[in-house]
Amino acid sequence: MKKTGFTTTALNVPFTKTDPHKSLQMPLYETVAFEFDSAEQMEANFKGEYVAHTYSRSSSPTVEYFELKLKALTESHAVLAVSSGMAAISSVILALTKAGENIISGKLLFRRQKTVFFFIQRLTLYY
Repeated sequence: MKKTGFTTTALNVPFTKTDPHKSLQMPLYETVAFEFDSAEQMEANFKGEYVAHTYSRSSSPTVEYFELKLKALTESHAVLAVSSGMAAISSVILALTKAGENIISGKLLFRRQKTVFFFIQRLTLYY
């Protein structure tokens, strides 16, 4: 089977949510919070038993679609979109290290990264 080009892949990543207005492309969701059908459904979401968007700082349909599109374009196993470079750096450090481990880094770091390392020390991670 012939591999599709970058543009074709970018334009043809299907979005998984059903749009009530039958949009042909993924709509932008410019909202902060998302509604649940019941208090029980919301409780199940917070327990991890039901997957849904709750608050746009942690997830939204727009960001989810961006991640799916980037995953298809890069042929990656998984993609996580974050809001800043510091969020990306912090996420990687926290995902790859655990309490009691050391982080080896150079002296010339972005100042805020040094601040992140300072606070990570409270988690018993040392650099």
